[in-house]
Amino acid sequence: MDAEEIQRKLSQLSRANFRGVVGLLLKKVLLFDSINVDASGDGGADWKAFEDHGQRLRIAIQDTVQHGWEKKALDDAKKAKKELDVNRYLFFTNRTHQQTTTIQLENKILRETGLAAQVFEARTISELLHERGLGSDFLAVIGEAVASKPPELPEICLCAYGNFSADRRNHRDQIYNDTLLVACREASSPPTRDALLDAAIAVLGTTPDQRPFLEKRLSWLMSQQQIQQIKGRYELSAPAKARIAESERLYLADWAVLESAQAALMKALGVAWTSGDAQTTAVLLARMFIKDQLELLRHARIDSLASNWSARLGNPGSNSATCFKGVAFRSGKSAKRSRSL
Repeated sequence: MDAEEIQRKLSQLSRANFRGVVGLLLKKVLLFDSINVDASGDGGADWKAFEDHGQRLRIAIQDTVQHGWEKKALDDAKKAKKELDVNRYLFFTNRTHQQTTTIQLENKILRETGLAAQVFEARTISELLHERGLGSDFLAVIGEAVASKPPELPEICLCAYGNFSADRRNHRDQIYNDTLLVACREASSPPTRDALLDAAIAVLGTTPDQRPFLEKRLSWLMSQQQIQQIKGRYELSAPAKARIAESERLYLADWAVLESAQAALMKALGVAWTSGDAQTTAVLLARMFIKDQLELLRHARIDSLASNWSARLGNPGSNSATCFKGVAFRSGKSAKRSRSL
């Protein structure tokens, strides 16, 4: 299980399950002995932390799954400072936020309360759990369901590949790289950083939770001089433009071969076959194949790889039937006209 998968699951947790994750972090990452004391009159702290010999630490610890978490974090910090006489403040949220946002909040809490503050948002939490090899502990505390029947060997292999393989991470990174390059190329004018990331998220059909990972890949592409920043706008470098143009030419050449093969086959069957028919057929067949693969991923319990894509695929089987009926109808009309002549 990688950090991206942990982050995705964090965003879906209930308050009770997220509290279990916070307890795991306190015990195995921050090395605190702690107990949850969330109740009315808690003084702005959901947890008590202790040293090994039992002495209570002067730390206020809060967690939340709510929206509007920044105001809550500041309000609870002020309350803890006033009622608990603490000198340090930790705040945990299962939502993903930019590093600049969390740093600004930590500085604001320090200015207004004098407390040294640390904010742990979903991305930070997921990286900490992943780096310390706590994926199994994470699944245990959130009560991840066990499969109703033991998976077969192919499913076990696929699950291992999907969740643990370096190949998967490399493949994912390459998809993110290519998506950013294509989004940059297809923009009507050089986009800003935010616009480029938004376009990549739209192409992938994913959620804003993936934005930090796309930002990493964008930084990598810039370090490799494939994307360059000019006056706050992002453009492809000349080598990247040349590489994409070359790939496009190869694609069009392959497409021409596929189109001619379809036309020859249909001609042998007495069916009129246009370039548009060939394109529609290729797309529908590709979607049918992808849909089958997504179902296999779900069966292997790798939902993260299949999420957000099924709805975009629609029902390619039904669409293909409609397409071929239209072709058959058109071919039938052509045959009738030929006989009348």
